[in-house]
Amino acid sequence: MQDLILQEVKKHLRYIRMSGPSNVGGPCPFHKSGQEKRPSFYMNLLSGVFYCHACGVKGSFIQFLKLVGASRAQIDTMMEVYSRQPKKPQKDLYKNAGRGEHFLNESILGVFQYLPLDLVKEGFDPKLLRRLEIGFDKEAMRIIFPIRDLEGRLVGLTGRTVTGEPEKYRVYKANDILRFAPDDPLTKAKYEQYDIKNHNFIWNGHQVYPLSFFGDLDTVIIVEGYKACIWLLQHDIDNVVALQGSRMSQAQERIFSRLGRTVILFLDNNKAGIEGTLDTGRRLRKRGLRVLCVNYPSWTDEYAQPDNLDQPALLGVLDAAEDWHHWRKRHELLGR
Repeated sequence: MQDLILQEVKKHLRYIRMSGPSNVGGPCPFHKSGQEKRPSFYMNLLSGVFYCHACGVKGSFIQFLKLVGASRAQIDTMMEVYSRQPKKPQKDLYKNAGRGEHFLNESILGVFQYLPLDLVKEGFDPKLLRRLEIGFDKEAMRIIFPIRDLEGRLVGLTGRTVTGEPEKYRVYKANDILRFAPDDPLTKAKYEQYDIKNHNFIWNGHQVYPLSFFGDLDTVIIVEGYKACIWLLQHDIDNVVALQGSRMSQAQERIFSRLGRTVILFLDNNKAGIEGTLDTGRRLRKRGLRVLCVNYPSWTDEYAQPDNLDQPALLGVLDAAEDWHHWRKRHELLGR
């Protein structure tokens, strides 16, 4: 992967210089029309994560390829070459945390490139939805949320029904994926073996991880679902990830421990969210992390979620987040 990334980066940076054994730096190709003089852009050649300390553009190697104009088919071809290269096994659980094993072709997202109008009606920005590659499965009538590992590789798809089916959210399995497989025996064989445990990943982690990797991340905001995460992103709060539920898995716990940053828990205001906040906070504190909790405004009800708040309210509750230990005591006194 290191040679592959270096070869590609050289095509788009006017010059590069080594920064440590596995990082390269250079003038950012994404601001000042690519004429930046100082080396504000840095990329890790092992993981492919990148970050510009000047304009804030960040992401994974796959996101870099998309930003420089590579098509999904070109990215799939490049990643297929990478997948055939021998890899050094990782025995450290913390280094493996958030890394996928079964990957989908980027081209599959082209099947779902319809704007989810239900989210637009709820006030979500169409441009942001397209940037996040939120799409729509017309056959199953579900809004599609791509799931990526920390290094930005497409590891899964979750569909949210718009027709009121009992199964509100559905993680697509091999049979679902095979419906969209191209007429290619190799791809079909790969998809037949496909498997995912979505709670092994944090949603939007591939955008937060570069900030942690390059040292510009102080806090991580944890919400439950995709909509809450997108809502915060829409209001310029970009250090947010979603658990994809109210409970943190062991794999997600290892990811947060690996990031090693202060955590702000912003789960839903209902019973499940409160119980999830208690459990998640207790476990992350045992990992040595500082944990803060958000208190919803008094005018919200017990079913309130982050996407029910406007920007001033969001910023207000985040600024006023209190220590988990104090939050826990107060909720115990309230009998919640």
